[in-house]
Amino acid sequence: MRPNEIVRKINRLELSDKLLLVEDIWDSIAQKNHFLPMPTWQKGEL
Repeated sequence: MRPNEIVRKINRLELSDKLLLVEDIWDSIAQKNHFLPMPTWQKGEL
């Protein structure tokens, strides 16, 4: 499926379904990228 087709389908969703989709996307990002490299400058800020 092309990105523009995905966007069209997302635009047809109800707000509550869009929010659930965003939550699922963030969860999948967190699971697959639990260790992202952090630049030294960012470590200094923390």
